[in-house]
Amino acid sequence: MTTPTASLPTSTFFRLEQLGEGVYHAIATPGSGSLGNAGIIDLGGQTLVFDTMMTSAAARDLRAAAERLTGRAPRYVVNSHLHIDHTMGNGVFEEAVIIATTATAALIAIENEAFLRELREHGAEMDAKARAEAAAVSDPAVRLDMEQQNDDYLALLREAGETRSRPPDVTFESRLTIHGGRRQAQLISWGGGHTPSDAVLYLPTERILFTGDLIFYRCHASIDRGDPAEWLRILGEMERLDVVTVAPGHGEVASREAFAEQRAYLEAMLARALQTVEASETDEQIAATPLPAEYRDYGFASGFAQTLQALATYQHARTTSA
Repeated sequence: MTTPTASLPTSTFFRLEQLGEGVYHAIATPGSGSLGNAGIIDLGGQTLVFDTMMTSAAARDLRAAAERLTGRAPRYVVNSHLHIDHTMGNGVFEEAVIIATTATAALIAIENEAFLRELREHGAEMDAKARAEAAAVSDPAVRLDMEQQNDDYLALLREAGETRSRPPDVTFESRLTIHGGRRQAQLISWGGGHTPSDAVLYLPTERILFTGDLIFYRCHASIDRGDPAEWLRILGEMERLDVVTVAPGHGEVASREAFAEQRAYLEAMLARALQTVEASETDEQIAATPLPAEYRDYGFASGFAQTLQALATYQHARTTSA
C-alpha cells in the first residue's frame, strides 16, 4: 500500500508515506504544531496540496516537501473542511489557488482570523488553563494526549503575531475535477458530517481517497457542529467509490476497511451516548467516563469523553424532539 519513507523528505512536523507514483500522505507528528494530516499530489505539470496543517512552520515544511518531490511549487491547495489544523497553513502557499466548498470557504473567512485574534489576546491564559486541566487528569494516556495537543496550540500561539488567515479563492458545491498531465483529482462533497461541510479528494485511476476528517483512523473522532447521522450517510457514499487506499485526516494510511471501522465507532459511540441520556447522567459524569479498554490504543485519547458529551447532547435533542 505504501512505499518506505527512507528516500523521502523528512520533517519534525510530519512523516511522509508514498501511496503511489507522485502521491504522498503527510502524517502529523503529535505535539509538533502540525496536528492534521495532509497530502501532496503530482497531477502532471501541476502540484496539488490537500490541507495545510496548523502552523506556518509545518506548512513551510509541507510546501518544501512538495517542491522537492514534484519539482515545482504547488499550484492548487484544497481545504477539506474549516478546522485550523487543516487550513491555518494556507498563507504559506502564496502563489497557489486555494479551493474549498462554498460553505467551508465562508466559515474559514469568518472564523480563522477570529481565532487568531483570540489567541493573540488571550493565548497565554488559554495555554495555562489547558495545561492545568491536563495536569489534573489521572489517566496517563489522556493526559499525554492533552499535553501533546497543548504543545500543538502553543506552537501556533508562538507564531500568531505573524500568521495571517487566508480564505479559499475558488469554491464548489458538490464536485470539481482538476485535470493534470498525469492524472485527474476529483473533489467531492456530500454535505457535512464531521463539520457543516466536508470534502474529499479522489484519485480514481489510483483508487486513493484523501478523506479529511471524515475518517479518523483508529483515533477518537470529534464532531464540531457536525451531524453524526449525516456522517454515517456520507460514509456510505464513500464506500461506493472504488477505493483501495484511504489517506485519513488523522491516523495512519489505511485500506477501505477504514470506512467500516469509522462507521462502527460512530454507531458504538452513539449507543453509549444514548445510554448516558437514558441514565440522566450529568455533563460532569459523562466527562468522567473512563476510557474503555477497546479504545486504549486509539489516538486522541482525550477525545473519547469530548465526543461522548457531544453525542449525548445530540441524542438528548433527538429524544426530546421525538
